[in-house]
Amino acid sequence: MLIGEIRNEAATYADTLTGRPVWRLTSAGVINMTPTYHTNSGFTADGRYLVLVSIREGATWLLRAEMATGELLVLWRAPGLGDRSYLHRGMEFPWAEADGRGLCGNRVCLAPRSAQAVLAHECALLRVDLHSGEVNILLEDCGEEWIFGAPAVDLQEKWVAIALSSAH
Repeated sequence: MLIGEIRNEAATYADTLTGRPVWRLTSAGVINMTPTYHTNSGFTADGRYLVLVSIREGATWLLRAEMATGELLVLWRAPGLGDRSYLHRGMEFPWAEADGRGLCGNRVCLAPRSAQAVLAHECALLRVDLHSGEVNILLEDCGEEWIFGAPAVDLQEKWVAIALSSAH
């Protein structure tokens, strides 16, 4: 995959139990993960886009999905697998290649009106614009002695809050 690339992996099928139509954005990737409910929705305010993390090709990717078409825009690439914060806690990953240089969907949140994804990666806190793909560093280095919790954006989308925990 390439940053800026647009892909469409969406498929529609009938749920085998209910018969309801189901829209699947992707079946590719080892893991596909959206920000979780307790950190902010992964949807933009108008419901048009969803931000998600996908592990593929030995890296972790930040993707924007357009809900009406299923198009995936490749926004950003973390060079490895497995989140640094989880590795520091001794959690195990199902991949021998896990090096803590990846990204976790739990460490991503979205400012829904401005469509700015905020994410913790390694020791940095970043902002990625869902439309332009522009990346800005919000906090360059929290230090090796700290690990990030999940970021959150305030309702006015002016501030980002993130907890730090001892890495030890």
